[in-house]
Amino acid sequence: MTDDQRVFPSGLIMAGGRGSRLGFIEKGMIKIGEKTLLEMIFTALSKTVHSIYLCGSLNSPGANKFAHSHGINFIMGSGRSYTEDLMKSLGLIEDYPVIVLPSDAYFSDEEAILEIALLSAGSKGELVNIISEGNETGISVFKAKPVGSETLSYADLHIRSRIVNINTREQLLKLIRINQ
Repeated sequence: MTDDQRVFPSGLIMAGGRGSRLGFIEKGMIKIGEKTLLEMIFTALSKTVHSIYLCGSLNSPGANKFAHSHGINFIMGSGRSYTEDLMKSLGLIEDYPVIVLPSDAYFSDEEAILEIALLSAGSKGELVNIISEGNETGISVFKAKPVGSETLSYADLHIRSRIVNINTREQLLKLIRINQ
């Protein structure tokens, strides 16, 4: 895909969490099939955005190393609060809209990002929450930069692509089994 076919100016991968619900593992470094979740997300984003950012922390040495070795714009977060790290990152990014993906998002089809881009463009919300198979994916699109305590208008967007936000050991084991 050439630069002028990329649909989002910016993509942000949130990778600084502690992974406490999965036993304190670095979720972006989990392998599903042949690739880590972070590799899958990076590959899909590199085809659909101009600039990729990764917010990591001391909790995510593998993701931090991945960002630096792949030329990803790195933002050091605290790792204490997703919201705090997200707002810090969004404050540093200049080009909007921004698609935000957690490093524990799994999608079997890279075209899911393109589907999100095309459908979110027509959504009325300034903040678009992506829903897949009736479940929140952890993926969102910020069409406008949040400023101070300003509240952005909000919309849910239901997509056809299958995306799973891996939050439990059961979800993880199921995806590993499916992809063996």
